[in-house]
Amino acid sequence: MIVIINGAPGSGKTKTAAYLFEHTSPSAIIDGDPMLGINPQNRTDEELDLRQKNITSVAGNYHESGYPTIFVAFVYMEPKYLSKQIEQLKTVDDVKVIALVPNEETLRNRHLNDDYKREEIESSIDINSRIKELPADEIINNSDMTIEEVGEHIKKTLGL
Repeated sequence: MIVIINGAPGSGKTKTAAYLFEHTSPSAIIDGDPMLGINPQNRTDEELDLRQKNITSVAGNYHESGYPTIFVAFVYMEPKYLSKQIEQLKTVDDVKVIALVPNEETLRNRHLNDDYKREEIESSIDINSRIKELPADEIINNSDMTIEEVGEHIKKTLGL
């Protein structure tokens, strides 16, 4: 099973995926951010497509090597990109999507604690509202939950 952890920057997706990875064995983890190591990056559709192909390729390699559960943490903010990634990953295994959507106050506080610029905070809040509208097997408001609580909830929900 491939589990996409979707969420805006600051939503806790990377830490949640890391928790799940550490507490699920055997498993593998993919952080989507470094899956596009090119210079310069122009944020084009072609570059996003390359990143998604890289994620799918790495997931396929993990799956072929015997890792039955693969956690993918990345920001999918538009339906077309999430749908395309799901279709690509379905060639590897069953795909589940979990969206983490904390409330605006929580997201702002997380960003302020991480020294984000105001523009980045506003962008993240906009992305957070868009992610709520995307298809997901479960949408979790993790505003008042620890990473451990979110991780254990996902494990229970998915039978891990």
